[in-house]
Amino acid sequence: MNLKPGQTPDISVRENGLVGPEVPPIVHGASTFYNPETVNLTGDVWKVERAAAEATPGLGVLEDGEDAVPPGRNPPGHNSIYPMIGMKPETFIQLFKGLMWRYVYRKKTSFPVNIS
Repeated sequence: MNLKPGQTPDISVRENGLVGPEVPPIVHGASTFYNPETVNLTGDVWKVERAAAEATPGLGVLEDGEDAVPPGRNPPGHNSIYPMIGMKPETFIQLFKGLMWRYVYRKKTSFPVNIS
């Protein structure tokens, strides 16, 4: 939920103390990218299968990058994993972290790499 200084939260807690429900076409959730080499980020790269996230009760996945159909408001390759129902923030974080993530590699360059 981007709680580090200088970061904008991916998702906000509502007045009732819950996150969600989010409804496409504009959702707020955890940011993911289908190709980490095309974004200006560094650090550990983890992967989760989209089907695993979609099969988790209460979570949804939306392609919402500029290259999505219809185009979204985020950078190309962006996906959001979001709460489909209202839930406590801790529950959302637990569901997100509980997905079957696997470590891929550590990305060291902070600029997009053309892999075509």
